[in-house]
Amino acid sequence: MAPVPPHPPIPPTGATRDGDSTLPADIPVRNAQYTEQIREYYQQAAECAQQADAQMDSKVKHQFLVLMRLWLLLANHFKFKS
Repeated sequence: MAPVPPHPPIPPTGATRDGDSTLPADIPVRNAQYTEQIREYYQQAAECAQQADAQMDSKVKHQFLVLMRLWLLLANHFKFKS
């Protein structure tokens, strides 16, 4: 079985113009629809990372890491779209 790769860093959170600290600091707040979706995608990625860290089975851990990467890809897609 291949070793489980380390998960990529989840972007740091920071205060945005509306005072929300759950979004990465570099996400513009100009589009509320995308902002809410991006917030949810990063939250999902963080939850997958936590689940991966809690797993003892390397196959299950790997699946959570794959899901986390997919959530981050989706967040990045919307981040650049907004």
